[in-house]
Amino acid sequence: MRRTLILILAFLLCLTLCACGSGDTQQSDSQQLNASEDTENSETAHTHTWINATCTAPKTCSSCNETEGKPAEHDWKDATCSQPKTCTKCNVTDGKPADHNWIPATCSQPKTCTACNATEGKENGHSWRAATCSEPKTCTVCGTISGLTAGHNFSSGKCTACGKDDPDYARETMVWIPTKGGTKYHTRANCSNMIDPKEVTQSAAESQGFTPCKRCY
Repeated sequence: MRRTLILILAFLLCLTLCACGSGDTQQSDSQQLNASEDTENSETAHTHTWINATCTAPKTCSSCNETEGKPAEHDWKDATCSQPKTCTKCNVTDGKPADHNWIPATCSQPKTCTACNATEGKENGHSWRAATCSEPKTCTVCGTISGLTAGHNFSSGKCTACGKDDPDYARETMVWIPTKGGTKYHTRANCSNMIDPKEVTQSAAESQGFTPCKRCY
């Protein structure tokens, strides 16, 4: 009798435990279903706020950081003498600066880059040609002039450098004197039938003792 009672109590305990376990399982399944529905509802409700792609990052949601696509391409600006190739969007650089485009130095300018105006070295300096009677000191390379003309050096009515006539020169009167006898100087070589007459200045003739011819003077 006692043994039978023990068996009945054990059976009842098993039934109770099974009922509790079934209830817990049903509650757990219900909780999981509710959590899943909440997740689905949350995903369905989220709207991405996209930030446009940059050169270094693809299109990105500012809320959840989800990305889409690839980074944008660089917008390259050509290299210059002082800057390498540079992206106008993100300022990243690539390579080295370009070479200078040099033009040779001149008399007054050093070697200069036509692209960026950078200079190198010194100017060549002028190659001067000395001033003349009619031109000031002049550079034979670039034509630059400096100073004044040298001025004429007149002697006996002519410039000794260029041969120009002296406009202020008072030319002395020329006369003819005989070389084979006679004491008169003449205005004409054929006066008085002179043989081998010589042309001299009047002052020179008078200094030699010649006097004017009464025929031709």
